[in-house]
Amino acid sequence: MIALQRAGRLVAASAALFLAACGGSGDSAAGAPSPSPDPTPAAVAFAAVGSSAHTASLAWARPAGAAAWAVERQAGGGAWVEIARVDAREGVFLDAGLAPDTAYAYRLREGAATLAEHATRTGTEVPVSTARGAAAGETATLTIGAAGGRLASADGTITVDVPAGAFAAAGSASAQPVANTAPGGLGAGLTLRLPARPAAPLALTLRYGADDERHADAMRIAAQRPDGSWISLPLAAQDKAARTLAAELPPSFFAPAGASAQAIEIVEFTIVRYLAFHLEPRQALVKVSTSIDLVPHARVRGYDALVGTCVSFPEFEACVMQPVMETREIPFTNAKAGFERRWLVFDDEGGKPGFGSVAPRGAVGATYTAPARVPDPSTVPVSFVSRHLATGRTVFLTSAMAIWDDRWSGEMRAVTPPSYAGTVFTAIARVAWNLDAAASSATRKVYRPEGTLDVIVTDDDCTVTITPMSQPVATDTRLVELAVDESTSPPTYTARLITFWSADISGVCPKGSATVGTLAAGYGWEVQGTVSGDGTRIEGAADSEGTALSWSFQR
Repeated sequence: MIALQRAGRLVAASAALFLAACGGSGDSAAGAPSPSPDPTPAAVAFAAVGSSAHTASLAWARPAGAAAWAVERQAGGGAWVEIARVDAREGVFLDAGLAPDTAYAYRLREGAATLAEHATRTGTEVPVSTARGAAAGETATLTIGAAGGRLASADGTITVDVPAGAFAAAGSASAQPVANTAPGGLGAGLTLRLPARPAAPLALTLRYGADDERHADAMRIAAQRPDGSWISLPLAAQDKAARTLAAELPPSFFAPAGASAQAIEIVEFTIVRYLAFHLEPRQALVKVSTSIDLVPHARVRGYDALVGTCVSFPEFEACVMQPVMETREIPFTNAKAGFERRWLVFDDEGGKPGFGSVAPRGAVGATYTAPARVPDPSTVPVSFVSRHLATGRTVFLTSAMAIWDDRWSGEMRAVTPPSYAGTVFTAIARVAWNLDAAASSATRKVYRPEGTLDVIVTDDDCTVTITPMSQPVATDTRLVELAVDESTSPPTYTARLITFWSADISGVCPKGSATVGTLAAGYGWEVQGTVSGDGTRIEGAADSEGTALSWSFQR
């Protein structure tokens, strides 16, 4: 147990309870370090957690007034070393440059008094570092002085408010839209350049569109450091009606490890939205009547899975900053005391007729089974829903299942060049290619067509009628075949459709009418190419002696 005392009374909380202050709708993450107990009751609610192989995340109850506190670290029972001096109202600190799988102790001090002490252990997972995003727009500049100001992207999706007093003197700041290179990044990012290290937290507001509404509960704000690593910031607020996320970027974010909070001449960082939690896979192709497992994943560790904003406990409110890491499975259990947890297809628990079913898979995750036929729409949302019974806070994590059958449907076209009399023939084969299992192998799938060939004739002067206009395509396997080679990535294909057509043709012209009689002809396509990257489309175009060929199939 961690003993936490503030305002003259003792608050007892387990490490999991404290860390649930940064979420409250999740379960303890796998591999989370186990803090050792505080040796004595503390004057300030405080905890530390090993949030990666090289970082420890600290949080404490913010005092009402300003105070300069020292953050000290002890490694291996050695001497205490001051690593930073912070404004106590920041409430969070990230200690970097640590050794993996190593025990550390931390304490807060005001003058000669120790306010709180807590021990933790680093993990073994390494934070993700990525290249900086390329410029995606013009740079906007602004002079910011003691009165503060606002930096924003041109489209208003990202705003950074600098409070009064953050800078002692006026200086030039800039904001430039950039590509989002964060893992699980959503939308564009914004790179900011400040004249100096701010003395007060920056207020960040990020807006998202309707397309990202299904990710609202799983989105977080991340800031990129000069070394390319990403720091996930605890949410200060979320407004789903306005589609906004809000967070603070404390001055300690800019302070170099092991140094007091001194000024830095130039400060540059990038702000983005990213997906901190999701169902794995986030999206998938699922063949009719087959199943796929869905499992919650996270990009942060070290305490309860973050879902929701910070929540308050008596006399205590805290969240931590922590690095963004590679995605991994988390034990977001299907049953937990105090929570209602469900799996949905669209809005129906357990499934929806014609769209498939979903059922819990043991303690963690679920299995989705696709319907026997491709539904309309063919993409089906499957969601994990967690509702905290005491607070009513509800969380949705959603994956998109694209249902497909092992067949290709679409059409092939051939348009002849005009004859000397201005006559153009257009042949359209509307077909579905069905799997020929007997002719297929594990890596080469062979399909045969069923469908019709339609022939349309246009003329500069005459109205031409064809009877019948539509006839079945050929079935002779020597003439018709779609073969997909799945041994390559992406797969390649060859398609052959040669079919014969016989019909009566007549025309009405300005100078009279005529019946040509029975016309026999053959139409053929022999084409090849590469299947689309997502494995759902075969399409292309070509010219064959002046005849324009085109083809397009989906599954």
